[in-house]
Amino acid sequence: MRDGWDLGITVDGPRGPRGYVKGGALAVSRKTGAWIIPVCVAYSRAWKLRSWDEMLVPKPFASAVVRYGVPFRVPSDGDVDFFRDRLESELAEMEDWAESVDI
Repeated sequence: MRDGWDLGITVDGPRGPRGYVKGGALAVSRKTGAWIIPVCVAYSRAWKLRSWDEMLVPKPFASAVVRYGVPFRVPSDGDVDFFRDRLESELAEMEDWAESVDI
């Protein structure tokens, strides 16, 4: 990030639980002032893995739509719980959208 590169973080971590925002992305934003941009992807056809996160793998020739949420930063003195709740809520809404969108 210091060299201008972007950083992508799966906010519910490598082990879950699914949909629960861990503190990593929030801490990075709070410490560096980096923007958090929620992202959601919907596929026209995908396999759903039997993993804790129900990861989707797009099938060959599937279409995809990417939706971006409202960017925000966690101030250095910001309430992490407030921003965690906000991010969890926005990601849940985006997931509902992804499950309902007709591609």
